[in-house]
Amino acid sequence: MHRIATLLVAPLVLAALATACALPGAAQTTWTGASRASVTRESPDTLVTIRNETFRAVDPFIAGLDQTIRLVVKETVETVQAIDEKGARLARVMVSAWRFGDDPAAAPLWTITHPGNATEIVLGDFLAVHGENTDWRHPPKTLFALGDGRPLFVATVPWARFYVAGPGADSRYGAVAGANATELSRMAGPIAHAVAVLSYAGRTRVIDQLVLAAPDATRARTLLADEEEMALDWIDRDGRAIGPFEDHAVDGAGAPALRLRFVADGAEIRVPIMGDRLAPEHAGLPAGFLLVRAPPGR
Repeated sequence: MHRIATLLVAPLVLAALATACALPGAAQTTWTGASRASVTRESPDTLVTIRNETFRAVDPFIAGLDQTIRLVVKETVETVQAIDEKGARLARVMVSAWRFGDDPAAAPLWTITHPGNATEIVLGDFLAVHGENTDWRHPPKTLFALGDGRPLFVATVPWARFYVAGPGADSRYGAVAGANATELSRMAGPIAHAVAVLSYAGRTRVIDQLVLAAPDATRARTLLADEEEMALDWIDRDGRAIGPFEDHAVDGAGAPALRLRFVADGAEIRVPIMGDRLAPEHAGLPAGFLLVRAPPGR
């Protein structure tokens, strides 16, 4: 037997707000949502369940159209935590999107369900789902394209950006995640001593992903222990760090390079862009390190 005590129930909040703000005589369609928290006592555990539902308007970039599209996004975050336990027993994010003006009863354009305990809209184009990792200073963030819900990359430290020179309105992003992250262990596949996965992406697609491997197991353990202190940026051909609002080519002599530094260890990796892809064969690596493309289908 168990007992459930409801702490907070706020159903149909948006419905009430929409009704209060509706214009006289206007036809109205309504999305509804509810947030609640409850306590379940079932010996020997006491569980706290929290579910939050929110709505927001976004204007993500759409590839090929060189323009944005207006969407209504519904985000649901649900966690179940036990008293005196570290972390959550369940942490899940569900996100759906509709075009502005669509019937709320219609099927959404896309829906994402992913492990996580929070969401964030990044730069107006991405949905970031925050993963839970109580042992890291930087918990992993999984980024999805807001336009179509497509998964892009996972990052455990802040990513780096620059604008693409020339016509269009695209950007390029570099991201890195420690290869011992649950989401990324599959990406390294059979590559031994993997310590990080580097991602290169545009606003709506992943272009390239590379796996970085250390020379041996001892060095790999040292670098993984230091991954909280990884630093990532873009640099020009003279080694100058470039800012997120600078314009640069993605091919030729003017293309930048992605630089990854393990601050405490001192290891530094530089990967140039060639033909709008990362070029591991021309990378600057410490002795014994390996940088290869992520295995297909991972």
